[in-house]
Amino acid sequence: MGSGPSDSCGKDYDYFVYRADSTRPPLELLRRPHPYLCRSDAGLLPRPDGHYTVAALNFTGTIHQFELHLFHSDTSTWISRMLLVDAPQDFPLKIPTQLHRHHTTTVITIGGEGGTMGWVDLWRGILLCDVLVGQPSLRSMPIPWPLEEMSNPAQRRGIAFIRGKVCLKFVHLETTEECVPEIDEETGLTSIRVDDWALTTWSNKKMSSSPEDWHKEYVVKASSIGIDPAISQVLEDTGLLPRPCENEAAAEWKTLQNLSMYQPSPSITGEDVVYLVAWEKFMRRKAWILSVDMKNGGRLQSAAYFGIRRYSGLDVIYCPSRISKYMNPATTPVVQKDAEESHEDGAVELIMLPKIVYANLN
Repeated sequence: MGSGPSDSCGKDYDYFVYRADSTRPPLELLRRPHPYLCRSDAGLLPRPDGHYTVAALNFTGTIHQFELHLFHSDTSTWISRMLLVDAPQDFPLKIPTQLHRHHTTTVITIGGEGGTMGWVDLWRGILLCDVLVGQPSLRSMPIPWPLEEMSNPAQRRGIAFIRGKVCLKFVHLETTEECVPEIDEETGLTSIRVDDWALTTWSNKKMSSSPEDWHKEYVVKASSIGIDPAISQVLEDTGLLPRPCENEAAAEWKTLQNLSMYQPSPSITGEDVVYLVAWEKFMRRKAWILSVDMKNGGRLQSAAYFGIRRYSGLDVIYCPSRISKYMNPATTPVVQKDAEESHEDGAVELIMLPKIVYANLN
């Protein structure tokens, strides 16, 4: 067990693999690795024989040098090796300080014969590695260049590997906002006025070292997103959008552009849908998950009330996963319903306690 939610690395954590399979033990405790792993550096790779590999990539402190840790379920042992990045990615001469070295935000599983996995820095790029080959190496892959001043990447960008289409999907959330000289009574923080926000999506089927492989698909501004009356009613009933006053036009209130939005995530089934977290105001206790259909200028597809605890600006509030397919929909709320209907795999998750890290195993 861990020492508390403020501990960002796995020094005192146990690692479990949860398998939603009635023919196998549902929860397996892994042998502890050495050195210990940070929660954002580990991912799961499925293997055709029913086994799996846990892979983690640790920065050594030397630029372009990393230590790869592997756990193979068939041998129940951890192995490690030092790797250098082949052909490090070139950047413009002047780059922000955040881009001088790779900071893994999330791990994606691509698979294939070599067991390709990717360690994603959502500002800088992806480090790809074939973890099942005899002599694995690291190669860099660019991602779309940041569109605005950089903050916590997980709050502004998201990525997913779409197995059915064999491609990467990428989304960037850009906000137009300003701090105002007021203190919010509920949070005790400076208030933030949001004037508008926009979502931009890209896809990449080649996954090479060329930035030209990324193709921009959609750009949707919040001020132009359509809202069906039924969903608008849900937003009003749950308190995300206020009800219009009698002397004000209802159309003036049916808008999303003044909400604080975070954590955009492409649909893991490959649909042209982006999921993201909405707050009525910055850092309020109530949060919602929204799904935006990016086609035809944008449409709010669904909305679900999510929780009532206070989230910090660094918290990852939700993790897209296919594990919901194996749960009883009559008793378990599902955010990404399309994930239930479109995939046959996805029965294993990697869990690190006390905080949970999800990595799809498909």
